[in-house]
Amino acid sequence: MSISGERRKYFKSEARSLLRYNYLKQVFMTGVIILLTFGLNAVKINIIKLFGLEHSFYSMPVNMLFDLLTLFITIPLYIGVIYVNIKLFEGENISVGGMFYYFSSFANILDCYKFITAIAARFIAFALPFLFTGALFPVLKELFEFFLPEDINAINAEIAMVCASLIYLIAFSCAL
Repeated sequence: MSISGERRKYFKSEARSLLRYNYLKQVFMTGVIILLTFGLNAVKINIIKLFGLEHSFYSMPVNMLFDLLTLFITIPLYIGVIYVNIKLFEGENISVGGMFYYFSSFANILDCYKFITAIAARFIAFALPFLFTGALFPVLKELFEFFLPEDINAINAEIAMVCASLIYLIAFSCAL
């Protein structure tokens, strides 16, 4: 068995032992995040209906406000779930309340948002060049049609576009 196969086997056995004794913690933490998200959406819908904003101009800012609030609350909770799982994996017996670790101080929540910002910046830095090259696909088709012989132009241009699209998708997925 290869080294990667051995590592995979080790991580699977560790994950099984982690979940065997902490399954209810995982379910509860996931349930808290789902219920919080549903609760904030219910509050948003009720506020919109209470003030009669369903079809007005002001429904969009209220929707955006509550969606941003949900985003800024749930991101530290998701990272807190990862924090709890890391501590459980290291062998510590941490309670479910550990998922609120990033809300314990202002410095912790800033660290969480710095982490998410760094991940988003890397994603954008790697994805942006591929998005620009994807926008050039119509120009590529015209170039393929220009350089290919005229008698088999249409079929080969389509095949070349499919090949270019596949190369683009593979390169984009490797960049992430």
